[in-house]
Amino acid sequence: MNKKQLIAQLSGSLNMSKADAERTFDTITNTILDALKGDDSVKIAGFGTYKVAKRKARVGRNPRTG
Repeated sequence: MNKKQLIAQLSGSLNMSKADAERTFDTITNTILDALKGDDSVKIAGFGTYKVAKRKARVGRNPRTG
């Protein structure tokens, strides 16, 4: 399911316009992203936990050139 499909589902389920559903969706995702940028984790019961995982840098290789 992509963003457009999620917005259509949200719009139909809550009897709101697609524009209002898109603003609601964008607000939720931006709130989650802002929390993650601030090194917080986001926990939604029954859905999942989101957090930024810090990893060591590594050297990338081009498969064509080796």
